[in-house]
Amino acid sequence: MTTKILNFKALTTTLVCLACALGAGAYDFYSNGFYYNIKENNTVEVTYQSTNGTDTYTGVISIPRQVTYNGTTYQVDKIGYNAFSMSALVEVVIPDNITFIGANAFRLCGSLEKVTMTDAVTTIGYQAFAACQKLREINLSENLEVIPIGCFSWCDSLKTITLPHSLKSIEREGFRGTKNLKTIICKAWDRPTWENEDVFDAEVKANTTLLVPPTYIASYKGKAPWSSFSKIKALAYDIDKNGLYYITNDRGTMDVTYKDTNYNSYSGNVYIPGTITLPEGTFDVEGIGTLAFFACRDVTSVNFGSNKLKTIGDRSFMACYGLTGISIPSNVETIDNNAFTNCTSLRNITLREGLKTIGSQALSSTALTQITLPASLESINGSSLSCCTSLTTINVSSGSPYYTSRDGVLYTSDGKMLMTYPAGKSGTSYTVLDGTEVIANNAFDRARSLTEIVLPSSLKEVQTAAFRECNALQQMLFPWGVTRIGNSAMDNCNTMTEVVLPSTLNFIGYNAFNRCSSLTNIYVKATAPPFCDTYEWYDYDWDEDVIEYAFTYQQFRNANLYVPTGAVEMYRVNSTWDQFVHIYGIDYDPEFIPGDADGDGEVGIADATALIDYLLGTITAIDINAADLDSDGDISISDVSALIDMLLNSD
Repeated sequence: MTTKILNFKALTTTLVCLACALGAGAYDFYSNGFYYNIKENNTVEVTYQSTNGTDTYTGVISIPRQVTYNGTTYQVDKIGYNAFSMSALVEVVIPDNITFIGANAFRLCGSLEKVTMTDAVTTIGYQAFAACQKLREINLSENLEVIPIGCFSWCDSLKTITLPHSLKSIEREGFRGTKNLKTIICKAWDRPTWENEDVFDAEVKANTTLLVPPTYIASYKGKAPWSSFSKIKALAYDIDKNGLYYITNDRGTMDVTYKDTNYNSYSGNVYIPGTITLPEGTFDVEGIGTLAFFACRDVTSVNFGSNKLKTIGDRSFMACYGLTGISIPSNVETIDNNAFTNCTSLRNITLREGLKTIGSQALSSTALTQITLPASLESINGSSLSCCTSLTTINVSSGSPYYTSRDGVLYTSDGKMLMTYPAGKSGTSYTVLDGTEVIANNAFDRARSLTEIVLPSSLKEVQTAAFRECNALQQMLFPWGVTRIGNSAMDNCNTMTEVVLPSTLNFIGYNAFNRCSSLTNIYVKATAPPFCDTYEWYDYDWDEDVIEYAFTYQQFRNANLYVPTGAVEMYRVNSTWDQFVHIYGIDYDPEFIPGDADGDGEVGIADATALIDYLLGTITAIDINAADLDSDGDISISDVSALIDMLLNSD
C-alpha cells in the first residue's frame, strides 16, 4: 500500500474531518494541562482533547517526565498521533524520557517557533512537523535514523536544519516546500539515502549551502543524490560529542577542534576524554588540534580523562584569558607553536616526563612565575617563554642531556647557547656565561629591568629579537668574534644611546635597531662594511612600497656613525651605510691581545696558567679569542704550546 502525502491546500480540510470522526473519549485522563492515553508498563502518551478537535494546546509548554493519576505514577514516554496538531503552540520542550513522536504530532501548528528535544527520541512519525510555518529552530536527536515522509514539509520559516550523525535516510517530501532553507548541516559520515528527488525542492538544492564533515566531503560531492546540491562545503569538525568537537587526524584517531571560524567554541570547565565511542567504533583522542580553543576567553580549566593525548597543537589555547593553570598529561610529546600564547592569567603549568618539544612562543606572554622543564625535553624554541614578564626562574629536571638551568637561566647542556633569560628575574645586570656562542631568538625579550648585559668573548651569533624591548639598556658592546646579529635583535631598546659592533661582524638583520629612539652613537670596527639585510613589502593603506632596513630613518639622519679611519669612504659608498649623514673615522684600539687569556692587558706566565686551568676545568673564565692562538676556533693543548713559544721568544 502506498501512502499519499496531502498537499498544503488540502491539509486543513482533511484534519478537521479527521478530528470530527474521532468522537469523544480520545484520552484516558487529564492532568495539569495535558491529556494522556495509558499504555503498557505504566507508561502514557500525550494526546489531545477530542471534543475540541485537535486544537488543544497554546503558548509555551514543557511536557512532564511523569504524571500521577488515581494513585498510579506513569512515565511519559511518547507524544501520540495528532497530539498537538493545529494547536496554538509557540514553544515546546520535550523531556529526555520521550522516545517517540507520533505522526502528525505538531502538524499545522501555525504559531510554533521552537522545539527542543533530547537524544532519547529514536522515532518521529510522518508529517510530524508539516506546515509549521513559523518553525525556525529545532534540534534533532542524535539517535534519529529516519526523517519520515513529509516531516518538515512547508516549514516556511526554517532557515537552518542540522541532520544528525545517526541519520540513515530521508523519506519522500521530507523537506518539500521548505524553500527558505539557507543552510543544511548534515553530520552523517555515511551519506543518508533519499527516497526520491522531491526530498528537497530544486531551488533549495541550487541555493542552499550544504555543510558536511570534512573527512567525508568527497563522498557527498561525488555521488547522487547529495551531489545535486550546488554548494557543498566542509564543516570545521567531523563529529560533536558531549559538548566537544572532533576531527579525524591522519592516524585515524581524533583531535579536538573548534565548531566554526568564530572559534570561541568553549567555556567554563572543559573535560577532554581519552576516547569517544560512536556507532562506527571507539576512537582515541590523541590531539588538541590547531586553534581548537583559540580565543575561548571564558574557559577556566581543562582536565584530561586519560594519558592518550600526544599533541597540543598550534595556537590551540591561544588567548584563553581565563585559564589559570593546566596539567599536561604524561603522553604528550609536543606542545606546538603559540599553543598558550597570550594566556595572560596562566600562572601554573605542569609538564611531565615524556614531553619532547616545545614550539616557538608556545608559552609566551603568560603569567608564569616559574617553570620546570622535564629531562625528556629535546627541543625548546628560544621564544617559547618570551615576554613572560612575571617569570623569575626556569628549572630543568635532573638528568637532562639537552638543557641546564644556571641560576634560573636556561642554557643548552653544553653551555654554548643561552636559550631564555626569565624576563621577570631580579637584578639590573647580567653576565652571560663564558663559553656561550649563541644568544637564541627572543632570549632576553622584555627583560626590562636590565640596564647592562655583558657578553662573553666566546660569542659568535645573536639571533632574531634576542634583546627586544630591553627598555632599560643603556649601551651594548658586542665582542670580537660576533659575526651575525639577527632581525629585530635590539628592537625597541629605546633608552640605549650607543652600540659597539666588532670587526668580525659581517651580517646585520633588518629592523635590528628598530625603535631604538635614543641611539646616538654607533661604533663599527669592521673595515669592510657588514651586509645589512632589508625587508620589502607593499603598504596598501598608503599605496607605496616599503623597505625596512637594519637602522631607522631617524638614525640615518641623526646618529653618529664611527668607523675605522681608513674605511670611511667605503662606508659612504656602500648600500645602506651610505644613508648615514654623519660618518666619522676613528682609530680603534685592538679588540684583544693575542695570548692575553686572562684579559689583564698583558701577556705573561699568568696567561699560560689560566689556559692550562681552563683545559683542566678548574676555571671557566678566559678570553677565548685571545687564547685561540692557532685560530682553529677551539681551545686545546696546541694553544698552550703556541703561548709558551710566544713567551720564550719574546724580548
